[in-house]
Amino acid sequence: MAARWEAIDGPAGMAEQGLDSNEGLLRQHGLPPPAEGPLPEGAPLHALPRPARDAFDALLDARTTCRNYDPQASIPLEVFSGIMARTFGRRGSGRPAPGFEVIKRTSPSGGALHPVECFLIVQRVQGLAPGLYRYRAAEHALLAVAPQVAAPVAGDVGTRALPAGEAATAWSSESLRAFAQIAVAGQGFFADAAVLCVLAPRFHRNFWKYRNHAKAYRVCILDAGHLSQTLQLCATQAGLGPFVTSAINEVDLERAFGMTHYEQSPLLVCGFGPRAGTLVESEFDPNRRVWPR
Repeated sequence: MAARWEAIDGPAGMAEQGLDSNEGLLRQHGLPPPAEGPLPEGAPLHALPRPARDAFDALLDARTTCRNYDPQASIPLEVFSGIMARTFGRRGSGRPAPGFEVIKRTSPSGGALHPVECFLIVQRVQGLAPGLYRYRAAEHALLAVAPQVAAPVAGDVGTRALPAGEAATAWSSESLRAFAQIAVAGQGFFADAAVLCVLAPRFHRNFWKYRNHAKAYRVCILDAGHLSQTLQLCATQAGLGPFVTSAINEVDLERAFGMTHYEQSPLLVCGFGPRAGTLVESEFDPNRRVWPR
């Protein structure tokens, strides 16, 4: 399978292989490697003092990947705006030379270049029309994006080109939900999130400094990972359920948002929204911070 996916339904593929459960994984692959590497026999361990718990520990413990979203509940615009500002907004900037700007966000970035942009699938934010958007950090504003593919319908696993001569139009909420499921490669439990964030670096911004550098692409991946973790904590602090996945249909996302893959391409999709009141899909919450016993 190619690294860049197009019209892939990940859960269906796992089910076909019998790998959609722990039982199936164990049956086919046996036990996984231990959770930690082996301890050399007789090696001394130096115990560390346990830190005193505070509010930050409570926030960290509450972060739990959400797989049960309320498909009707929306997010107040102020809450959405706060998460965007704290995750993707500018906290400062500098100009080492005329025309050369570096940016400070709440997450680190190689060379302070911050090549990763956030494209959005907004399904349910109060006061904001559902649709595709691009976040502008400089202005802390959204730019509406006209979909560059035909409106998907429920059951589609990939996008279709616009018919010849047909202009892009706004999608219905049903088409937007269908596209969200395409975006996350069939993971319907993530597609119900109120907001999905597509993190896509502008490669030439990063490669300007790290030119022909063996680690340049790795830095882009790190940048996206940092941002996704910051978003997870910001969403958790706001009482919302977060998720992140790299099982995405990059090609379909590029088409819909009008990206040119060698200039800009998605690395992951993360998102957030109100949790459902009932646990249907399993979530790993061993300390019961989210779901009571």
